Amino acid sequence: MLGIEQSNISDWENNISRPEYENLIALAKIYGETLETLLGIEL
Repeated sequence: MLGIEQSNISDWENNISRPEYENLIALAKIYGETLETLLGIEL
């Protein structure tokens, strides 16, 4: 859905790299969550 390689997602999961801002927005829309929730930020 994001048009990125599985290796990129694996790197995110293993804290090797972080998703770009545009991908964070897309993930939030896909999962119906806020950016704060995805980032673990409590308001």
